[in-house]
Amino acid sequence: MQLHATQRATTSPLTTVPQPRAEWDAGYSRPYGPGISTAQIQKAATANGVRVEEGPFPGSRLFVPVHGGTGATLLFLHGSEGGAAGYADMSAMYYAAAGFTTMSYAYFGVPGRPRQLAGVSVDDVLEAARYLQGFRTSNGRPIGIVGASRGAELALIAASHAPKGLVGAVAAHSPQGVAVRSFAIDRSGNQVVARGPDGTPQAAWAWNGVPIADGTPTDLAKLAAPVFLSVGTADDVW
Repeated sequence: MQLHATQRATTSPLTTVPQPRAEWDAGYSRPYGPGISTAQIQKAATANGVRVEEGPFPGSRLFVPVHGGTGATLLFLHGSEGGAAGYADMSAMYYAAAGFTTMSYAYFGVPGRPRQLAGVSVDDVLEAARYLQGFRTSNGRPIGIVGASRGAELALIAASHAPKGLVGAVAAHSPQGVAVRSFAIDRSGNQVVARGPDGTPQAAWAWNGVPIADGTPTDLAKLAAPVFLSVGTADDVW
C-alpha cells in the first residue's frame, strides 16, 4: 500500500462545502460538543461521490468511494478534540473522495468510549484495524493507519503492537515519539492533566489492560511498515 496514491489523477477536483472558520475550529476546541455537523459531512460526502455507512464501533463511520477507488483501506484517528467533533469524519470523507475506503474511529468522547482521553485501549484500535482488513473493499490486504496530533501518537503506538500483515503503512501528523499522559478539559474549556480518584495522573493509553506509562518510548523498530511523518507549528496540544 502506498499512501501517496492520493496524488493520482482525478477527473474532477474535490467539491468543498462552504464552512465558516469558527465551525471548523469548534472541532478542536469543543471535544465533546458538535463541531462539524453530520449534515455538513453528509453534504460534502454526497458532493464528492462518497457513501457514508455507520461503523460497527461506537461513534465510528465508514466512508466508501461510490465509484471504485484505489482498493486501499485506511483507519483515521482523531486528536484531542474527541470523536464527536466531526473533524475525523470530514477528514475521512476527503480520503474516501481520493479513493480510499476510510473509517473514522472514535476512541474517546462518544457514548461507549471513555469520556476523556484516559485509558484508551490500543487493543480496541487494532480490533478496528482487523475489521477493516476484512472489509469488502480490502480483500484481506494490510490497512493504513492515519492519525493527527494525539491520534498520530496513537497510530504509531498501535502500529508498533500490530501483528505482522495487519498494518501496511502509517501516516502520522504531529506525533510524539513517547506515550504522553492523559489530557482532560475542565469546565472553563482549558486543557488539564486528567487524574484518577486518588489524584494520580492517568495514562492516556493501555495495552492488554496495562496502562502505558507517561514517557514510554514508541519502538518504531517494531513497525514492519513504511511510516510517513509530518509536523507543523500550529498544534496547540504540543
